[in-house]
Amino acid sequence: MVARDTDDLYRITESIVAIPGVVRGSTSLVLKEVAPRSVTALVQRLSAPSP
Repeated sequence: MVARDTDDLYRITESIVAIPGVVRGSTSLVLKEVAPRSVTALVQRLSAPSP
């Protein structure tokens, strides 16, 4: 499924979970643009605890 925004995603997920027999649900987000590896590595390095 595709949602227009986060509010729409929440509404859709709640509708699915309200179906009898459905106990829980999960959602995943897909970015339009994947961050280049160099940026990803930099973010990981900067978010690591300082020694």
